[in-house]
Amino acid sequence: MERAFHSPHQTISFGPWLGHLGEPFMDFNDPFYNDQWYLRNTGQLGRQGYDLNVTWAWLNGYTGRGVVLSVLDDGLQTTNADIADNYAPNISYSLVKDTKSWNDPSPRIDNTFSNSHGTYCAGIISAVSNNSICGVGVAYDSNVGGVRLVDGKVTDVQEATALSRHIDQVDVFSASWGPTDDGTKVEGPARLTQIAFTEGVTRGRDGKGVIYVWASGNGGVIGDNCNLDGYTSSIYTLSVSALTDMGTSTFYEEPCASTLAGVYVGGEHTLEVAKDRQRRHLESLNVVVPELDGHCSHDFQGTSAAAPLMAGVVALVINANGNLTWRDMQHIVVETSIPTPHALQEPGWQTNGLGKKFHLKQGFGAVNAGRMVEAALHWRNVKPQKVIVVPLFSGHRTFHPSTWMNVSHPVDSSGVPPAQRMTAVEHAVANVTLIHPRRKLLTIFIVSPAGTTSQVLTHRAPDEDKDGFKSWGFMSVHFWGESPEGIWKVAIKDDSGETGYLKKVELTIFGS
Repeated sequence: MERAFHSPHQTISFGPWLGHLGEPFMDFNDPFYNDQWYLRNTGQLGRQGYDLNVTWAWLNGYTGRGVVLSVLDDGLQTTNADIADNYAPNISYSLVKDTKSWNDPSPRIDNTFSNSHGTYCAGIISAVSNNSICGVGVAYDSNVGGVRLVDGKVTDVQEATALSRHIDQVDVFSASWGPTDDGTKVEGPARLTQIAFTEGVTRGRDGKGVIYVWASGNGGVIGDNCNLDGYTSSIYTLSVSALTDMGTSTFYEEPCASTLAGVYVGGEHTLEVAKDRQRRHLESLNVVVPELDGHCSHDFQGTSAAAPLMAGVVALVINANGNLTWRDMQHIVVETSIPTPHALQEPGWQTNGLGKKFHLKQGFGAVNAGRMVEAALHWRNVKPQKVIVVPLFSGHRTFHPSTWMNVSHPVDSSGVPPAQRMTAVEHAVANVTLIHPRRKLLTIFIVSPAGTTSQVLTHRAPDEDKDGFKSWGFMSVHFWGESPEGIWKVAIKDDSGETGYLKKVELTIFGS
């Protein structure tokens, strides 16, 4: 299979550490640090505002020290001056068959094309601080390695190997790739890769589970939906989207009910504004990265940049509390992420039964590293995961054009011993099998007993598939914290005017 890249401050007093803006700050001699507005926004883009609030974590001593991350990408330049001192060779290797040694993850470099994507991501996470080179990594004291994976066709065996190898040493994996964001793919992990995900979250980090951070995808401009990317929509991945400097969604962002939160990377909210900037040759100031030739640049963006930024934040959180499980980390993201005031002006925000605001393109809002670290310091581990399987429909039912088809079933745990009952939902997955000649014009919603409505499928204009879906899992995090008790519903609307058939719908609810 081809793999493609997905290309608010707290008020705290720190005495003498306060800067001229009344905010805590740290200074570094790295020449591009002042361009890293997403780490500390002093108005570099002309409007002082929002950033990842990593300074709070840094000043409290949480810089990623002792945390090991692996970038699953197109390689990693191990000798790069801004990465070398934090490079972790013991977890690095190549799965690409060429003339390079298997333990050399260095990217392909030639006169026509060089793979720099993985090096960019590693620099975003672990760029060395105060070395007078380029910028500063989010977790600048962490160690980063890489797996050279995405360079041509990738097999199930290769993906499974990348996700499961060294899970006894790696704390966080960062991935910025998936099926091509062209609005036609319905593709996810094959059997071995599914097993690898399970192994990672059950055996990794001494049973606490490695954290898989995944980019949500950049296909929104053509109507793609990342719920049809089975990597970023897996319950095992911490899926993040890309936000502008004001916290609004970017024009390329895909709608996706599995996205947990958004990360500041810059860029434009609308395609029209982006095109206008391009026509006027206006310089961009996005994410700072080290180039392969020793120079630096500051125009890396997309959800490809959001994932390693999030991975770096996760490293800070693990540095603060190494006892967190993979589910604890997702809980902390949900609890601490909030939309900015500018983001709330964007249509599409809803509120779930627990009072949490959510959005198809932004999850629960903008990531805030300071809030996450502070929460982690006092965090109690969530109870073991519980699972409820709800059979909603099995048979043969005809879709009628421009009408809704609803299937529902109650969850009643009154007969379940109290210690075994699920009290709070985390993930809900609707596994749907249907036959339809124009699935591009179907919409699917999951509705919880609390009345929260989560759209798990939107129209995808480029999708010309004439078969439908075969047991595809549409995942949503929008019911997070709600009680599972009551009637659950899956609602499907056919806007095509053609005949299709529903075969099976089964809802799996994961929670604690």
